[in-house]
Amino acid sequence: MRVGELERAINAWKDNKKWGWGLILGRVLLGYLQDNRERFDQFDLIISSPSYRGASYDPRYDYTAFMLSEAQAQDDSGLPFVTDQPVIIRTRPLRRMRETRGYSERQDIARDLRTALHVTRPQAVAGRSVLVFDDVFTTGHSVNETARALRAAGARMVCQVVLARQPWPEYRCPR
Repeated sequence: MRVGELERAINAWKDNKKWGWGLILGRVLLGYLQDNRERFDQFDLIISSPSYRGASYDPRYDYTAFMLSEAQAQDDSGLPFVTDQPVIIRTRPLRRMRETRGYSERQDIARDLRTALHVTRPQAVAGRSVLVFDDVFTTGHSVNETARALRAAGARMVCQVVLARQPWPEYRCPR
């Protein structure tokens, strides 16, 4: 769950630009993938959740790609990270899920996301199993649309791994 120390770490990195957390969170991801290798051996590619790469693109703000690159840099086990070029991107900026208030607003973003996704390297995903990494799972809309685009490009299977799950308000743990 995105609570406690994990929430503080993610927020420090994303909101307060504490860049060292990217390295640490990348290591957390890598440790989880390595500790659960039997679950992840079936994947041919591990990619980051798609982001918008417009004219003002700064890789430090592409949080999932940055974390995945840090995980790959620390990996000595040969996990199939793809960090050199994006496999899937957003073609235009969208509101962030964390800026929404409620399920219907998130559905609106998901509808916009469907038309904003572009698989840049369909040959890389054709016939392959793809594991998409994202930092926080909120509703599943983003991964559903990402999976839809990757499957349309020929991916055999698409799954997701995340650092944390956003708790719904009624399940929020006390601090």
